[in-house]
Amino acid sequence: MLHSWGIKHVVLKVAYKWNTIYEVLGHHYNGMNVNYVITEMPLGTGNDLQMALHYVRSQKVLAMNGDSLYKIDYQKFYEECQHEPFALAIMKDEHGNADIGPDGYITRFSVEPSNLPYKNGGIYIIDKDKFQIQTASLEEALAKGQLRARGYIDNGFFIDMGTPITYGLAQLLVPKEAEEYK
Repeated sequence: MLHSWGIKHVVLKVAYKWNTIYEVLGHHYNGMNVNYVITEMPLGTGNDLQMALHYVRSQKVLAMNGDSLYKIDYQKFYEECQHEPFALAIMKDEHGNADIGPDGYITRFSVEPSNLPYKNGGIYIIDKDKFQIQTASLEEALAKGQLRARGYIDNGFFIDMGTPITYGLAQLLVPKEAEEYK
């Protein structure tokens, strides 16, 4: 999927069972160079992003959570948000954790799911020189208003594979959904 967009360099922030990922991808995969930032345990999305940004040369960075699949219009996301210091893809969800104002910026964010109308999809555009947060939790920085973020709404297919049940479900759904990226 990433190589079809012309991406040549990928940095993976990995922890639990990172060597399994390395055995599959190695340092070169599908025409892309792959580097790894390895930690013994997860450090929180905020720290993970800041750590990975040290290994990236580009000013603008596309970052994605590795335990979910969210099919959005990446070209439109980039076109609409390329001049933002930080943007995240969000989707409508009755148990969401985000809300946006008429200007498209996040106005409220909850660390836990709540009754807000949008959910963080785990895909970000980051200006690496302007991304600075004072907490390990990206969600906490958004909730406390420490990070100004543009919300890009896309209601494409989404599955979070972070629990055993959704991981099992993903084994059935992801191959079908990923077919268009081959």
